[in-house]
Amino acid sequence: MGWKRTDESNETPKPWTWEFFDWAFKKEYIPARFREAKRTEFVELQQGEMTLPEYRQKFVSLAKFAPTLVSPTTDRIEEFRSKLRPDLRAQVSVIPTVDFTEAYDLIAKADKDLNACKEYLKKEGASTSERRPTNSVS
Repeated sequence: MGWKRTDESNETPKPWTWEFFDWAFKKEYIPARFREAKRTEFVELQQGEMTLPEYRQKFVSLAKFAPTLVSPTTDRIEEFRSKLRPDLRAQVSVIPTVDFTEAYDLIAKADKDLNACKEYLKKEGASTSERRPTNSVS
């Protein structure tokens, strides 16, 4: 399907709508197997060892290939939350907003607090073990 052929088709809206252009462009230049592979990659995506900003970037870039999973915005937020690391996901089980940017900001704050807590416990554990008396047999 070439652009000229598409434009001359009886099904082509006049003037072209954005939705039609987007559909025609993807059909012509982005192979179905590539789109399906990216959709599968999105479905299987987990934050894992990625930082929160890295995970967000990957999520946003792959979400384009799975629009039915991330629309409306409440589904997008829940999909993002459900793929977070388990320790972080537990901290943000309820997100009181329907705005993705606000939700991300709340998750980022929880991630920062969680990392600070882990760092504190790590330091506290190290200093406690240094002060712990040893049992010596006399």
